[in-house]
Amino acid sequence: MTLEAERATGGGRLSQTPATELLSAWARRGHANQGESGPPAASGLIEFGGGIPDPETLPKDALLAAAARVLAQDAPGALRYGGAQGEELMRRWLAARLNTQEDAGAGPENFFLTSGSGQAIQMVIAAFSDPGDVALVERPSYPGSLRTFRAYGVELAGVDMDEEGVVIDALERTLTTLAAAGRTPRLFYTMPTLHNPTGITTTIPRREAVVELCDRFGVLIMEDDAYGEIRCEGRRPPSYYRLSGGQGALRISTVSKMLATGLRVGWVTGRKDLVDSLTRLRFDGGLSPFLIRTVAEFCSSGDQDAHLEHMIPLYREKRDRTLAALAERCAGQATWTHPEGGFFLWMTLDPAINPAKLRESMQSENVFARTGMQFFPDGGGEHNLRLCFSTLSVADIEEGVRRLGRALDQARF
Repeated sequence: MTLEAERATGGGRLSQTPATELLSAWARRGHANQGESGPPAASGLIEFGGGIPDPETLPKDALLAAAARVLAQDAPGALRYGGAQGEELMRRWLAARLNTQEDAGAGPENFFLTSGSGQAIQMVIAAFSDPGDVALVERPSYPGSLRTFRAYGVELAGVDMDEEGVVIDALERTLTTLAAAGRTPRLFYTMPTLHNPTGITTTIPRREAVVELCDRFGVLIMEDDAYGEIRCEGRRPPSYYRLSGGQGALRISTVSKMLATGLRVGWVTGRKDLVDSLTRLRFDGGLSPFLIRTVAEFCSSGDQDAHLEHMIPLYREKRDRTLAALAERCAGQATWTHPEGGFFLWMTLDPAINPAKLRESMQSENVFARTGMQFFPDGGGEHNLRLCFSTLSVADIEEGVRRLGRALDQARF
C-alpha cells in the first residue's frame, strides 16, 4: 500500500474540536488528593478511575520559571501565531531525546506538534483513512481512540492480546482474512508500551513480528506512546518507529502523563512525507509558541529529568502498594497484570463473579473501578476491571482494595 501525501488534503474532514481524554469521575466530584501520609477516605467514594498525574507532582514553580525565561529571551516571538508544524525548538529537543533513548536517527523535520495526543490521533486518522476503511486495534484498547475512528466512519477489527502483547497469530489471521476480502487495513492502532488499559508492555520479539507483518501487508503502524516515560522498572523497549527504520510507523506521544494534562502538548514522529501530509491538514494559526516554548525550555533545561526523578518513585510506590493490597485481599477472586510502570493494571475476574452484581456491590461499598466493556471494539470485557492508581494516596489505595475485595465477595453467583 502506498500512502500518497496528497491524501492529506482529501475532503478537509478535521473536526472543529480535537479528541479529548476521558475526564474521570473523581475530578467531577472534586475529590482531593490527600498525599501519601493522608488518612483513607472513611466514607467517601474511592475511585480507581481516571488516568492522570497525581496533582502533587505538578511542577508549578519550575513551569512558571520556564515561562518567565521564555518571555525574557524573546517575548515577541513567543507571543505570535505558531507555524503549521510547530515550534522548531521543541522539535529539536524531541529529536535529541528520542535519539538518545533509542538511536532513532530522527531530526526536527520528523516531528509534528499537536494539541495533545488526542489531536495527534485524530489528525493521523483524518490524513490516512477514508469513511468505510477498516483499521486494526487491540482488544482491549483506549476507548477515546476507538470513538475517534468511529467518528471518521472507520470500521474496527480487533486483535487479541496476551501477557506479551498483541497475539501474532491473531494479527496475521485477521490481516489475511481482510486482504482476501479486499479490505487491507490502512492503520494498526496500538499502545505497545505500558498499555492503557492493561499496563502490558509488548515484548521485543512480538514488536519485531508486528513490524514484519505490517510491512508485508502494507499497513501503517500508529503507535500510541502516552505512558512510555512513566517507567518504574525494566528497560525501555525500542519503538515501532525505531524497529521499522522510521519507515512503517507513526509514533504519537504527549507531555500529558509525564508533565501535566492541561498543557495539551503532543506530537507525531514519522517519515518526512507523512509529517508533511499532517502539516497540510493544519488550517488554524498553529499551536501557541509561548506554550510550546515554555514546555521546551522546561524540558531542555533539565527540569524534566528532575521532575521524572521525583515522579517515578511515587508511582512505583503506588503500583507496589496496589499489587500488595490485591494479593492480600483479592487472591482467588481475580488475577491481574503486573505493569512495569504507567498508571494502570488490568483485572480478570474469577468466573464465579457476577459482573452485574459486582457493579452493584462496588456502589454499595463506595468504591469505583472502570469495567472492561468500554475498552473493547466489538464486545467483551464483562469480566475485567481497569484500576488506575496514579491519583490516589497510598492510604486510599489500600482502603479501596479492601472495599473492592468486599464487593467481590458479595458478587459471587
